[in-house]
Amino acid sequence: MTSKVVCAWGAFSLVAAFAACTGGYVEDPAGYCRQRPNEPGCVAPTGGQGGAAGATQQGQGGAPAMGSGGGPVAGGGGRGGGGGGGGLACEAPQIDCGGACADVGADAANCGECGYACGAGSTCAGGACAPVAVVSDVVAPYAFALDAANVYFASPVKTQGAVNVAVPIKRAPLAGGAPTDVPFTGDPVPAFRARALDLFGGTIYFGHLDSGGALRKGSAAGGDVTTHASTQPAVQQVVAHEGFVWWSTFSGGTSRVRRAPFEGAPIAVEELTPATPQFGQVPSLAVEGAGADAVVYWVNRGGDVADDNGLWRRAFAAGVTGPEPLVEGGAMFQVVVGPDALYVADAAVGIGKASKAGAQAALTTVVGAPDLGGTLQGLAAADDKLYWLALTAGGQLELHRSGLDGAGARVLGRVAVKSLPSWTQQLLGPSQLVVDGGFVYFSDPGTVTDVVQEDPTISNAKGAADGAIYRLPK
Repeated sequence: MTSKVVCAWGAFSLVAAFAACTGGYVEDPAGYCRQRPNEPGCVAPTGGQGGAAGATQQGQGGAPAMGSGGGPVAGGGGRGGGGGGGGLACEAPQIDCGGACADVGADAANCGECGYACGAGSTCAGGACAPVAVVSDVVAPYAFALDAANVYFASPVKTQGAVNVAVPIKRAPLAGGAPTDVPFTGDPVPAFRARALDLFGGTIYFGHLDSGGALRKGSAAGGDVTTHASTQPAVQQVVAHEGFVWWSTFSGGTSRVRRAPFEGAPIAVEELTPATPQFGQVPSLAVEGAGADAVVYWVNRGGDVADDNGLWRRAFAAGVTGPEPLVEGGAMFQVVVGPDALYVADAAVGIGKASKAGAQAALTTVVGAPDLGGTLQGLAAADDKLYWLALTAGGQLELHRSGLDGAGARVLGRVAVKSLPSWTQQLLGPSQLVVDGGFVYFSDPGTVTDVVQEDPTISNAKGAADGAIYRLPK
């Protein structure tokens, strides 16, 4: 009789001598019995497939590891990871990882699965890596961008204390080191509240969050800060891409999506959202292509017209004159571009997928909300993978990874957050994830107080110097 590995939710694994999954469990494509299709997984018991019914093995830290194939991590010796199929015989909880025994629940060189290394400065517990802080002890580093050497970041809130002032845009070496102010010209150094920032060709583009704000730019090396587009209230998002900077604003309950070329005299600002339809907040933009092939996608929420909420597209090919709805309705708050589709974070659906080419009635679910590991905070797509941040009920910020179809979902790392209340997503938009080189970067804004939830400019908000920007291997 064939043994099955049974994975229970976040606690233990069991080898049971039966030929089929029973008791509400279902068999996944890898042949394992699962309680639900995208659970975090389990550490497979050793000893091949010959284990006795009822034998158990405790997982690590209540969050057992899972391999990239969607089932428990196994080595070359079959599902058990040792003993069966000619693989290396390892003593539980170790498994065969390329001819060496490793505990994927605690081994930083094989964390969660064989070959996934947490990297220098990190540890492995419960099959998940401890993220490495590239920047720490700073005020709400919500918006950030990278070049080859540094991370640049801005804060949407003021400092806490007797004198509440905006925070200068800062930079810190990716290799490690204390953050410093970007040496913009001015005495004192110019400080701007910004929730959106991007970097292209050595120039930082960012927008004031204040009602009388502007889109500004300055060299990453420092020097003068100039106004790229004036009278741009409460800039929500900024994307610099292939000759243009794209951004959204919010004023009087309505958002606008605009773009302008990097250069020009004067800079010509192009309105992409006409007065009708009426958009609410636009918390996320994504751009692909260049010139006539450029397309910008955005999500809208909170508009006066219910059908205007959802996913939108604006193309620039000949004959296209305005924005087009792709998916109407929903509770979407982020869109990212994949190789063949758009991936959308939706507070109700979870992670959904939409066609780039035409309208569809609803998002196609990729990872359902119950299977995200917590409350979805942010999303990224790179190569053939999805990455997302989930805030657990226990106050852990977890970075997850799966295939573009949601298969092989696993937790890469987790860290305790200082404070990430529910209003951050509503007012600040999605938590930012940047996939760059071999790493995924994300931030924990830290402790933020004095927030007026009806104020999208969060003009009264103040932050403690306990925020951080983390990274994990992708």
